[in-house]
Amino acid sequence: MKYSVKNHKILLIIWILLLVIFPRIYAKTLPIKYYNDQKGIDNTGITCQLRLGNGFLLVGTQNGIYFYDGIEFQRLGQEQGLPHSGNIQSLTIMGNGSLLIAYHDRMFAAANASIIDNPTKLRFRPLVGIQLINDLARRIVRWRDGVLATNGFSLVFIKAEGSTVIGRPQPVEAVPGSTVPSDITAFSTYNDFLWLATRSGQVCRARGELKFLCVKTTGSIADEYWMALAVKDNDTAITRSTRHFSIINLKNKTTTFTRLPYTEHRYDFYDHFLFLTWTPKGKLLTQRDDGLMDWDGKNWHRLFLPEEQANFPIITSLLFDQSQTIWIGTLGQGLARTLNYNSVENWGKQDGLTNDLVWSFTRPAPNSPLWIGTDAGIDRLDTRIERIVPFRSGTTYTLASDQQGNLWLPEGAEVVTRLDLKDNTEHRFRLVHLNQIVPGHSNDMWFLTRQGIFHSDNQNPEIGPRLLEDLPQPSITGIVDDDNILWATQGRKIIAFKAPNQLISESSKCFAPFFEPDAIIARNHKEIWIGGTSGIYRLIHQGNSLLSCEEITLPKESGTNIVAMLHDKRDWIWAGTDRGLSLFANGRWYVFDTNAGLPSNDISQGGLYQDEDGSIWVGTSHGLSHICNPKAFLKKEPIRIFVGSAKLGSLPIDGRILPYSRSPLTISFGFLNYRDDDHIRFRYKLDGFDENWEETTDGSVRYAKIDPGTYRFHLNAYNPWTQQSSLETSFIVQMAWPWWKTWTAYIFYGLILSSCGYSIVRLRVRYLVRQKKILEEIISCQTAELAYRADHDRLTGLLNRAAIEDKLEKFTEDKNSNFYLSLFDVDHFKSVNDQYGHNVGDEVLVIISQHLKQYISEDYFIGRYGGEEFIIVVQKKDKDVVKNILNIRSEISKKAISLSVGTLCITLSAGIVQRKTNENWRDLILEADMALYQAKRTGRNRAVAISNEHTA
Repeated sequence: MKYSVKNHKILLIIWILLLVIFPRIYAKTLPIKYYNDQKGIDNTGITCQLRLGNGFLLVGTQNGIYFYDGIEFQRLGQEQGLPHSGNIQSLTIMGNGSLLIAYHDRMFAAANASIIDNPTKLRFRPLVGIQLINDLARRIVRWRDGVLATNGFSLVFIKAEGSTVIGRPQPVEAVPGSTVPSDITAFSTYNDFLWLATRSGQVCRARGELKFLCVKTTGSIADEYWMALAVKDNDTAITRSTRHFSIINLKNKTTTFTRLPYTEHRYDFYDHFLFLTWTPKGKLLTQRDDGLMDWDGKNWHRLFLPEEQANFPIITSLLFDQSQTIWIGTLGQGLARTLNYNSVENWGKQDGLTNDLVWSFTRPAPNSPLWIGTDAGIDRLDTRIERIVPFRSGTTYTLASDQQGNLWLPEGAEVVTRLDLKDNTEHRFRLVHLNQIVPGHSNDMWFLTRQGIFHSDNQNPEIGPRLLEDLPQPSITGIVDDDNILWATQGRKIIAFKAPNQLISESSKCFAPFFEPDAIIARNHKEIWIGGTSGIYRLIHQGNSLLSCEEITLPKESGTNIVAMLHDKRDWIWAGTDRGLSLFANGRWYVFDTNAGLPSNDISQGGLYQDEDGSIWVGTSHGLSHICNPKAFLKKEPIRIFVGSAKLGSLPIDGRILPYSRSPLTISFGFLNYRDDDHIRFRYKLDGFDENWEETTDGSVRYAKIDPGTYRFHLNAYNPWTQQSSLETSFIVQMAWPWWKTWTAYIFYGLILSSCGYSIVRLRVRYLVRQKKILEEIISCQTAELAYRADHDRLTGLLNRAAIEDKLEKFTEDKNSNFYLSLFDVDHFKSVNDQYGHNVGDEVLVIISQHLKQYISEDYFIGRYGGEEFIIVVQKKDKDVVKNILNIRSEISKKAISLSVGTLCITLSAGIVQRKTNENWRDLILEADMALYQAKRTGRNRAVAISNEHTA
């Protein structure tokens, strides 16, 4: 269906009115990353920045100074000789490598700052010799062999003397006939020139001996001062106030004075933070009320910070580092770092896009605007002036342009329109549920829809797209290869079709069961890459024959849900996922996400487009990204690692052998290139402790306890997203053995052990001797006891019959020995046993024995001869022997004895004999027994002595 010319003119008028109504926006968004308290910056009021020659980034805040180690910010303070707190105003490096820090009322300097391997080793000392005014806008600039610093509205010069000594601050003096302005608001240096701006509106320049040439700027800037100054060349400088800027050319003695756009009163109380900074491409950067803007010599272009419309930060400082990355200091939001500045540019709704969800792109002709399809309409981006103009509303999933420069776009869900950009005529065709428009290499245009694949021939523009009867199934995505063959998806099938009606091949057998194709590219006339829900497949074909099909191995950091693919002029393959961009270039994969500058990791389906200059446009769910320099995008910055500190307890590891300690070994480290700081990982190993390499993303490791000895610590870093590794660094850790494990101690231990062994042997021998003696005593006692038991009666304790007979045997061995023998018998003992029992009888015998024992002596032997009989042997030849025996008998017999059954009177009868010469003992016993018998027969309780017939 074709629109009439009349209707087209009406639409053209409406479109022109829209251009007038909608503002022309010169803007883009800077991709940035913020660093704040989560990265260690406790005070997010950033005032100044400095990158040291060794790579460390220093950041001054309203309450102290920090340095960045690639992982987090570390604070410098009293340990380095700085105040505990204070508002940092400015930082600079002097010609001798010393670091100068300006507070609002004092300055500090530290030597060798550019070569020191860790800023914590810096040692600062205060500068003396001049009274510094409390200055909230103090600035320091390197000049000649020292630095210039503001002191109120005047200047002082601090000269570098030697490698470590800094001279006293001296006031800056001009040559006779010229004066140094005393109301300085801004200054800058260029080569040997010194430029000044003053409160009175003058801009002055001096050289050599400081003879100043001043020009009064034109215009009225009441209540405003030139607070920033940038020098373009020896004769030209640019100044700005809160709302105005001026260009001064002293050679021509001309000045221009203009109003700054996008500025009102935002910086009225923060004008001391204003700056003018040249970019590496020669643009001038400065603040606007709601962000940054740059000046290309003709126009100002706004640079947005992401999501800043909700909270415009005060921007205080700007720093370009060696990799041309911009570091942006803010008040309240911390420090921001641009991501791939000059390589990646972003646009969003705040920059003029109709909607942040970007689906498609096309550029109908060289140097023409880029047409952008979003979720809410179509926009035109003039990339030469970076201006976005809305064109038409409505969700636009796909856009394409043909070989004739016509623009094809959908309108709603049932119409596709061909817009002739030469004469602005439009043709509309009914086409339901369009998914993608695929331009061919000649006059062919392909339309992939839910109803199937349609084809249009631009040689017959009035004939709309027609359905290919062989391809009636829904199709989502496709591509035309160098042979002008359409490769497209139909469900899980991949079909190849050549106009007008030749179906070449179709295949689906090589895919995994759950693979759904969503993107397709033709790398060459034989190689097709297909992306989908679980990765990428590569098909090699020849004509209508499929030669091979293999699944591509993606890096683990890459997403596997492929929604967009692109093959560019460099033979690079781009794949868009929900986790960012994956790029196959030079035989390896790279992965990029928001840390590389993308506005979102969620790439839109079909949202990749190669521009005529080889740059890449990326559509995401949060805006449009332009990779304007893909080669720089891939540029690798070497990973530079450093060891910040290594300590055993509180002792630093510095190559010395450290004393033994049970304290932990702690090692901190970092890296000095910050482009991929979120992706850097460390691998480390302590030889002699770790069996394998360990991995961490932290900037430190801790070994709770290591044994004495020598170890080597190895460290390197790598980026799995870019397949990049650092050089390895290592150092030795040596800990001495404790004194108790030294050779001297071991010799001492040997001596002690030898002494102890000798002592133990001595003690053992002594012990054995003592034990032997004890054993002998025990044996002797036991032998004596056994002998005693063998010789004594168990009941009475007197000598038993055998012992008495042995003694009698010995006594009678001498024929001439003469001794007395007496037998005692208990009278009526049987009656006692019968009446009271044998126990009582035993008691009687024991009591009689106790009485008899009283008379045992060297000459008297007493024993129990049997039953109730007792025997007494006396070796004395005393005439009183018989008398004594008679007394013994009578003493026992006349006493009543106490028993368990009561008191009884017990009497004894006795027989007494004396041995005759050569008489044996048995005969003697017989004689005594006869005497006893006689005593019993004659009435008992008496004694009979045979020798003298004595009876008692």
